Amino acid sequence: MNHNIRMKLILALLAGFFLMIAQTGVLAADEQQAEVVPAKPENEQTTDKVPASAAQDLPARLASLADRLAFGADNVDVVWLGGNGDKRLALYQPPSQSDAHGAVITILGSGKILERSEFARSIRQSLSASNWASLVVQSDTMVAGKAAKLTPNQAQQLFSDAIAYVKQQNYSRFVLVADSEVASLVWPVVQDRGEDLLGFVGLD
Repeated sequence: MNHNIRMKLILALLAGFFLMIAQTGVLAADEQQAEVVPAKPENEQTTDKVPASAAQDLPARLASLADRLAFGADNVDVVWLGGNGDKRLALYQPPSQSDAHGAVITILGSGKILERSEFARSIRQSLSASNWASLVVQSDTMVAGKAAKLTPNQAQQLFSDAIAYVKQQNYSRFVLVADSEVASLVWPVVQDRGEDLLGFVGLD
């Protein structure tokens, strides 16, 4: 199947899935979710939002990528998830309106780089326009040499860190989109989530 056709099909299926959830009313914004107000708790270490130049424990290639990111007219925050020398780059884009349906966490598979991935750009922009908050997470740390694949513990910790960041933005419910091998790695913890996880999409 042609790559562009396949990408459009995936995005169309995701859009239909999110619309279906929103129409059920399960993700209807309540008073606590009416306005997205970023708030970072004191001493929070799992979700540091800092300039790339100040993140000295990051691999140089990853920090350089973050410095070069450009988003045009999009309202996007560069976010660092994790800690202890294992930080991951993510992009947060708020919904186009304050009364959002909810938040969608997208974790990219190995080798897929933020803003070099057509899927990453498309889903972030499409979700914002459809009134969803979006957090797209890059699992690749871009260290020199052959990229090491995520272990189950790393994938599950990354999922937890992403949830923590989304909750800091005042979203108590979310949908997870896991790309490639990440889907199978997070599946054990997905099954144990409570009502805050309203949907799970595994790609490929």
